[in-house]
Amino acid sequence: MKSYLGNTIHLSGPGVNPHWNVHTGLESLQGITKGVMLLIEELDNQIARRDKGEHPLPDIIGIAECATMVTAYAAEIAIKTLIAQTKPKQKPLESHDLLKLFDQLDQDIQKKVQNTFKTMTPIGEPNWRNANENIRQTIDIGRNNFVDWRYRAENKEVKNGVPKALINVVVAVRKVTLDLVNDANDIHGFIRNQNIHEDAYTHFYRGFACANRANEASTPEEKQWQYEEAITHFTTAIKLKPDSAEAYINRGIAYYKKNDFDNAIKDFVKAIQLKPDSAEAYYNRGNTYTIFN
Repeated sequence: MKSYLGNTIHLSGPGVNPHWNVHTGLESLQGITKGVMLLIEELDNQIARRDKGEHPLPDIIGIAECATMVTAYAAEIAIKTLIAQTKPKQKPLESHDLLKLFDQLDQDIQKKVQNTFKTMTPIGEPNWRNANENIRQTIDIGRNNFVDWRYRAENKEVKNGVPKALINVVVAVRKVTLDLVNDANDIHGFIRNQNIHEDAYTHFYRGFACANRANEASTPEEKQWQYEEAITHFTTAIKLKPDSAEAYINRGIAYYKKNDFDNAIKDFVKAIQLKPDSAEAYYNRGNTYTIFN
């Protein structure tokens, strides 16, 4: 997966679960969620046109179908990613039923997600509003939307509308997963599944955690400080494991975020030398050259 410099930090290498790539799941969800929100925004625009006397009914129906299916798809990826993160040896169910997937999580993890979900601002249609208090109710309402709405043209009965509230499920589940990835204790869960130097990987994921906090920082000063901390950890990881292309890529991204393009390019070049087939390194080097020149 490409590491888009403006949006997210790069996660690379095998994760804790051999059946489901936690890193890819987390990165994908960021873009998918943005796409869903754009669909919902356009749907609201079309509904406003209808209320003014215009007749964009085909647009409303088509966008509603897309938004409903993709939101359910995002929820499925989010829940399966959390299952993979918390149950390293277990394969997520091969199912699109969101409630069955959610029930695969341990009770304590479900409670973490529920607590995060309850802190979020309720959104959605009137028939969803009461469900915003309980994540299981929200999931149950849209549990089969991914399948049901795909085959609406086959005259299937479709009971539910566009599940805006399901967006909160996606965000809450992804946040809990990220918190677990960034947790120091959980880092060792990653380490046990890697055949590399333990201290190097510890610093690698500490660097990732700092970079992630920098992306979410509310002030420029906080961003800069967190990127500096990330660079320090990635540098330590490189000293302990000089052949880690992933550490060079992530340090390069942190340099990029600090507008230190010269050092960013050097790190991406070194990553390419270590791993000539790394699409991420080539992509980020090209992107940086574009800005630098």
